[in-house]
Amino acid sequence: MAKKKKSILPGLEIMIIIVFFISFMLFAIPRCNKKKMEYASTDAANTSTATVEENPSVSVDADSIPMSATTPNVTAPVVATPVPQASPTLPRTVTNTATRLYVTIDGLNIRNGPSLDSTILNKLALFEEVHFLNEITPFTEQISLGTSVADEPWIKVRTKRGGEGWVYGAGVYYYKRKYPGIN
Repeated sequence: MAKKKKSILPGLEIMIIIVFFISFMLFAIPRCNKKKMEYASTDAANTSTATVEENPSVSVDADSIPMSATTPNVTAPVVATPVPQASPTLPRTVTNTATRLYVTIDGLNIRNGPSLDSTILNKLALFEEVHFLNEITPFTEQISLGTSVADEPWIKVRTKRGGEGWVYGAGVYYYKRKYPGIN
């Protein structure tokens, strides 16, 4: 009986898999370490500003934090600047830039204040663009809108014509869409 010839194919496949695995590790480990250091430096910067954020009467000068910090043990200098205290009766301020919103209810009233009792300044057309002015009410209000009842806060906006006022939260959205249930 003839002996079977041993094939080198399984050994070659294993060698290819090992070489691939080693190559992948040589590629991935340095990248992961680099990202880990970036996250650590971001964490260090956030930690150094956290103590300032706990005290709302001071703000951080963004130019005083070095962008080249790459090690987690680097402590960024913080320059504290006094900030005027807001009255507790004013609506809370949300921190972001002027966000573009679109009117979802045709004939939406823009009002002088955040309530149904406030004076109507103007009416907004469906899909009209307005800009969010970083103020919303800390309370919500239930208002019947056709076939549904919405429970939303009031939002301060600026129109393209420059007028500022308050609109009901269900009346604006990030995308052009019509509020469901309204004819």
